[in-house]
Amino acid sequence: MHPQRSVCIVNTKACRPVHRNRHVFLLTLLWRNMFVLLALPCHVLLLTACGDTERETPQVINGVIDLSAWDFSSGGNLDLKGEWKFIWMKDQADFADPAYDDSAWDALTVPGLWNGTTGSAFGFGWLRLRITNLTGTNLGLYLKSSCRSYTLYVNGVPFMENGTPGTDGASTIHKRLPLIETLPPLSGETVIAWKIANFADYIGGPAYPVRIGIVQRLEDEVWAERAVLLFVIGFILMMCVYHVILWLGRREDRASLCFALFCLMIAARMLIINNIPALLFPSVNLFELSSKAEFTVTVLAWFFIYTYFAKLFRQEFPKIIFRIQLGCTVFFLAVSTLTPTSIHSFFSLPLQIFLFTGCVVIMINIIRALIRKRPGAWLVLCGFLVFLLTVVNDLIFTNMPGITVSLTHVGLIGFLLFQSMGLSLRFAAAFRTAEHLSVNLQKEVAAQTTTISEKNMELLRLNEERTDFFINLAHETKTPLTLIYNYLQKYLREKGPDADLLVIKRNIDKLKKDMVNYLDYEKLSRGQIFYDHEQVCDIGELLRNRILLFEETARQKSIRIESAIEEAVYVKIDPYAFERVINNLLDNAVRYTKAGGLIQAIVRVDGASAVLSIGDNGEGIAEDHQEHIFEPYYQITHR
Repeated sequence: MHPQRSVCIVNTKACRPVHRNRHVFLLTLLWRNMFVLLALPCHVLLLTACGDTERETPQVINGVIDLSAWDFSSGGNLDLKGEWKFIWMKDQADFADPAYDDSAWDALTVPGLWNGTTGSAFGFGWLRLRITNLTGTNLGLYLKSSCRSYTLYVNGVPFMENGTPGTDGASTIHKRLPLIETLPPLSGETVIAWKIANFADYIGGPAYPVRIGIVQRLEDEVWAERAVLLFVIGFILMMCVYHVILWLGRREDRASLCFALFCLMIAARMLIINNIPALLFPSVNLFELSSKAEFTVTVLAWFFIYTYFAKLFRQEFPKIIFRIQLGCTVFFLAVSTLTPTSIHSFFSLPLQIFLFTGCVVIMINIIRALIRKRPGAWLVLCGFLVFLLTVVNDLIFTNMPGITVSLTHVGLIGFLLFQSMGLSLRFAAAFRTAEHLSVNLQKEVAAQTTTISEKNMELLRLNEERTDFFINLAHETKTPLTLIYNYLQKYLREKGPDADLLVIKRNIDKLKKDMVNYLDYEKLSRGQIFYDHEQVCDIGELLRNRILLFEETARQKSIRIESAIEEAVYVKIDPYAFERVINNLLDNAVRYTKAGGLIQAIVRVDGASAVLSIGDNGEGIAEDHQEHIFEPYYQITHR
């Protein structure tokens, strides 16, 4: 015997890493549960719509259906589909009488439309059906709502009524309300007479068949349909809230907002077409309001879904197409708002053509985005193909009843799931990019800073070399220039003044002065202090000496120099630096004062300060140049 041992089995598959990205986690969750979510409404739809497939269901043939072989307890409920007797635009009181002979009437397939048979959607008609061998207890009839008003008679007695079917638009009251009524005890042959009037919708006739069965089962079917409806609407609203939250977290991403608004419009449309408002307020006729609301939310839903794709793939959707979509949207909204149902219903077919054409345009542009490898494009394309197939199927279901069943619920859930996964992939890619930048940002900044510093040091080195070159050039030029200037002065003293030589002398003096200024500026910029401002000197005396040097030049231009210099005005300043300031001021005054002008030189004491003022009546300096006069090497041109 071996001793018992405890064995711990660890499921390694359950030990999964935690997703760092919440969008990736949601995407994974949606992907794992997608088929469950898709399968649930499919199963409910099949259970409620298919019935017993093992037995052949009876059909109406030439206005008669034999139910002798049908057991409602085991076979379930039954749609009274087939060839009902039909007469158009005639109304007699005995049409509802079970004994009335309808053998001369035409036949109309139910469910179906009378547009092709009568050539018009507007009008009224009677349909009759004889049921033979009807047996069972607690039986009832169920009629879905439609845009037509009707009164249904059983054995000549009014049994179900939705609105008031008249013989023209004025006498007809349309109403949309699903009804279930319990049949009285019946035996033998039962005759159903059905008067239908349509003066509001662009398609007329019995769009849905009369369904007969046990009342409790009929009610169960209705509640099952509503449960599926509420599940789908809840799912759509959940998607709406989720994408609103995504948009609030990233306001610049308007694709999420458009998708949320699309979900909201689709949820509202499903509530309207399934007559939830009419069920909540059965005593109020909401037909006109519901028709307008259905048309309006359909147009808005289309606009929001197109805008969603246009925002999702901006480069693939041309702006001109978007403007066309916007214009058509405004047009259809105006039609819905300003016209009654009897008019705007005829725009339903143009609207359907417009929507289908727009779907083709969207699919082409999504394929372009897929070719260009846009993030999430393949998921968006898969979802849109599901949506497109659903739209085509529902167009067939609406315009040709009886050929197919409505797959709106399944198609919408599939479409929303694929689009949500596509958006999640885009957000996941954006998150990974942001995470990468966040982790590597400091490294990138440090690397770029090092590169910029190296380039900056290189530029400083080159600038230093250039400055040294010009300083050396100035020094080398200053020596021969001084020699030329000295020999020129000696020549003028020996030979006397000459006008041409004086011009040469002034320009050499200016060149020499500019070179000295340049060298001084470079010394200052390098922090080399070469002025001694601790010296005390009489600035009045310095000004008198400088005036003597400029009097000859001023006399040649007939310019008078007047001075008002107080005695013994001592300040702490480097005399060499102050002389250069006086030289510059007097030189500019003499140069830019016209012949016959006046220059005034003043030195005075103002409290604890000394004031030097040199003024002239020359051209002056324009205001736009005055703020630049203290910038190095700035010159005023075109004087």
